[in-house]
Amino acid sequence: MARRASSSRARRASSRSGAGRAAFLGALGALGAVSAQAQDAAKPATVLQPTLTIRQTLTNNRDLASSNPQGDLVTEVSPGVHLSSRSGRVQGTLDYSLDGFSYARESSRNAVQHSLSGVGRAELIENHAYVDVHASVAQQALSAYGTQSAGTGLIGNNQTQVSSLSITPSLRGKVRDWFDVLASVNWATSRSQSTTNGDSNAASANLDLGHRAGKLGWGLNLNHQKTDFIAGSSSYVDQAVARIDYYPRYDTKLTLRGGEQSTNIETGARQGSATWGATATWQPTDHTDVLLTADHQYFGNSHTFSLTHRMPQSIWSYTDTSGVSTPTAAGMGTGGQVPLFQALLALNGGDPFAALRALQNLPANLSANPIGLVPLGFLQSSLTLQRTQTLGVTFNGLRDSITVNALRSQNQQLPGLLAAASGGDIGLYGAVRQFGLTLGLAHRLTPTSSLNLSASTLATLDAPSQPGSRQRNYSITWSGELGPHLGATLGARRIVFTSLAAPYNETAVVGTLGMKF
Repeated sequence: MARRASSSRARRASSRSGAGRAAFLGALGALGAVSAQAQDAAKPATVLQPTLTIRQTLTNNRDLASSNPQGDLVTEVSPGVHLSSRSGRVQGTLDYSLDGFSYARESSRNAVQHSLSGVGRAELIENHAYVDVHASVAQQALSAYGTQSAGTGLIGNNQTQVSSLSITPSLRGKVRDWFDVLASVNWATSRSQSTTNGDSNAASANLDLGHRAGKLGWGLNLNHQKTDFIAGSSSYVDQAVARIDYYPRYDTKLTLRGGEQSTNIETGARQGSATWGATATWQPTDHTDVLLTADHQYFGNSHTFSLTHRMPQSIWSYTDTSGVSTPTAAGMGTGGQVPLFQALLALNGGDPFAALRALQNLPANLSANPIGLVPLGFLQSSLTLQRTQTLGVTFNGLRDSITVNALRSQNQQLPGLLAAASGGDIGLYGAVRQFGLTLGLAHRLTPTSSLNLSASTLATLDAPSQPGSRQRNYSITWSGELGPHLGATLGARRIVFTSLAAPYNETAVVGTLGMKF
C-alpha cells in the first residue's frame, strides 16, 4: 500500500507540471526510452563527431527510364558531422552531410546535395526563457503524381532540395499563485531549390494562461497565425479560446473549450465564427498513452486520436488526425519516419519541437530503423485540409524483430478556397490521396551484424483527371560493424514503379562504408 501511495503522489506531482511534459514523458516511456536513457548515461554530455560515408550503387536503370534503360555505377561520397548536447543550457542534435554523386558513364548527371537535420533548445533564463530551433535540408518530391524515386538513392527529375528553418522563443512563469503563463512566438520559412511551389513564410504568436486547483483547472489561449505562400495565397487565423480542465484521476484529464476564431482564408476578408471542442488524455501506466480530441473550427470538424502501448516484446502505435496542415508542421523534415513522428506529435499536443526531441531520443533500433520508413509527401502552395492515419507495430525477439508500418493520407482544398490560390497538385486536382505500407524482418546474425528483409509499397490513388501510380520496393541488406568506428552494409533491391505516364523497373546492388572519427 505504501508503494502504491508513493506512486500516486509521484504521478500527481508529474501531472502538475503540465500536460505537455506528461505527454512527452509518456511518449518516451511508451516507445522504450527508459533503456535509451540508461545507455546515454555513459555517453559524454557533448559530442562532436566527424563522419564519412561512401556508397556505391550498381544499377541497371540510372535514369529510372520507361524504355532503353541505361546501367551505371553511381558513387556517393558524404563527409559530415554529428553534434549533440544532452546537458547544460543548450541541448539538441545536429547532423549534416555534403553528398557528392558521381556517375561513371554519364558525368553530366554528377551533382552535389546537402542533408541537414537539427533540433535544439537554448535555456536563456533558467526555467523561464527558451529558444527552440529546428532546421532541415532534405529531398522532397515535387508532385505526388510524378515519377517517384524514393528508396533508389538516384537523382530523379521529380525531386528538389527543400530547406526549412523554424525559430520559437518562449517565456514561461507563474504570476504569484494566480495562474501559469506561457508566451511564445514562431517564425518559419521553407525554400525549394528548383521551384517556388511550396516556398512559404509563416509567423505566429501564442499566449496561454492556466491554473489548477485540485481536480479543477481553467485556461485561456490567444493565438495568431499568418502564412504566406510565395506561389499561392496569404492568410491569417486569430483565435481566443477559454477552457475548463477536470482531473477525475491522477492518470486522466478532461478538457472542454470554446471561443471565437476569425480568418480571411475563405473570402479574403475577415470573417468570424465560433469554435468549440473537447480533449481526453489517459495514461493508465508508464507504457500506455491515449489521446482523443475533437473540435469544430472555421473549416469544419477536426480530430486527433492516438494510442501508444508498449509490451515486453512489442510496441503498438496508432494515430488518426484531421485538420489544417501548416508549413511549420509540414516542413519539419522527419526523415520519412511518418508513423513514429505522427504518434509523437499527437502525444505532445501538436508541438512539433517536442515531438522531434522525442524522436531524437528514441532507442537507436527504432529511430534509425530503415525498415520503418514510409516516404510520403509533395510540395504544397496553400494550407490544406489533411487527414492522416498511421499504424506501427514492432515485435522484438531475442534475435529477430518484425516491423509493420502503414500510412494513409488525404490532402484537399480547404472549403471555400479558390483553386487558383492552392497551386501545385491540390490546385490542379483538388485532392491527393496516398497510401504506404512497409513490412520488415530483421535477424541478428552475430552481436555486431544483422540481416534485414523489407517490402514496401507507396501508392498515389487516381484523381478525377489524373491517373495515379504505385511503387513497390523489395530489398535484402546485410549490415555489420567492422571496427569500433567502422560499419558497412551490402544489399540488393528491386523496384517496380507502375504508372500510365512513366513506369520503370530498377534492380541494383548497393554497398556502403561508414566511418566515425
